[in-house]
Amino acid sequence: MRLPDAKTWVRIALMLIAISFVTYMIFIPTVDAIASAFREKPKRTFQSPTEMTFAEQVRLRTIEGMTAFWFFALGASIGSFLNVVVYRMPLGKSLVMTGSRCPTCGTPISGRDNVPILGWLMLGGRCRACQSPISLRYPTVEIVVGSLFLVLYFVELISGGWNLPIRQRNMYAGVVWIVFYTKWDLITIYLYHCVMLSMLLTLALIAFDQRRLLKKSLVQFSLLLAVPAVVFPHLLMVKIPSASFGIAIPIWAQAAATVIAGCTMGLIASFGVAYAFRRWTGREEVHVVPSLALIGISLGWQAAITTLAISLILKLGWDALLQIATRRIPRSNENRDLLRVPSEEDALEPSEKISSATHGRCIPLAMFLFVAAIIHQVFWRWLFIPS
Repeated sequence: MRLPDAKTWVRIALMLIAISFVTYMIFIPTVDAIASAFREKPKRTFQSPTEMTFAEQVRLRTIEGMTAFWFFALGASIGSFLNVVVYRMPLGKSLVMTGSRCPTCGTPISGRDNVPILGWLMLGGRCRACQSPISLRYPTVEIVVGSLFLVLYFVELISGGWNLPIRQRNMYAGVVWIVFYTKWDLITIYLYHCVMLSMLLTLALIAFDQRRLLKKSLVQFSLLLAVPAVVFPHLLMVKIPSASFGIAIPIWAQAAATVIAGCTMGLIASFGVAYAFRRWTGREEVHVVPSLALIGISLGWQAAITTLAISLILKLGWDALLQIATRRIPRSNENRDLLRVPSEEDALEPSEKISSATHGRCIPLAMFLFVAAIIHQVFWRWLFIPS
């Protein structure tokens, strides 16, 4: 009799875990709920965690953990897609019509190898077909975006909008009251901000690779944030006061004016910063222009100014640390090359690349702007500048 191999034992173990989970989390509570209908004394409709039995608390904590993991997995999947966007969009390639392929041998990547994070780990960081190294960039971006979704999940979503300015925090917070008793207004705000931060990361990675984004792609990014904000004005936490117009205007017009004002302020500030960097340092920071415009569109002109200030502080701090480190460590691009993605860079015209004499040791301002946007998002209620 032949014994099962290791992979078969793993499948059996996973199947048993899944059956146990479904039985304990779904089947037993369902039977208990049906049986409670025939009891003389109905169960209370609400129980605080201190009044729950141990088994009920275990189920609640399990649900909370699984929900948090689901949001992390959602973010990791978005991060996997962003890797495709960063690679293809500067080249003008389709994002959805062509499947993922190995950049070295061109072999299509199967579904099991395309699972975020796990796919890279199971392959050992190498292509299954040609065994060429797969850039560390891929799982890193997936982990970063997954963590980003998870941070906003705790800070903005299940907290009941703890970090959001002006908006009154939900009286009842937590997974049950926000996710399962779905508060669609807060969930859509959360997803809107996750999309905005994902776009900022995309622009930062494109700047890191010394590429320029096509103008039509910048317009698409702007419309993806501006249109939902006008159609669903509740997505905008901070709006221009209607009294500023002197007449009564519909809420969508107020939202449109807020979007235009935010975008304008972002463009003005970013053009000024880009010009200053080019004149004083010789480096082009063109990606900060669309990044700050997207922040102004989705968060308001106040957020554009605050985020820019935070990013400049981070930039100055990094440059100071870099100057200290360069006195002790010889120049090397090895660490940066670990995050480079094999691409068709040689096919690009020189004018399509961003010139930078010291880019090998310089992080673009767009990356600091992305980090500053996360900091601003977490502490938005306290960083908000009233109109």
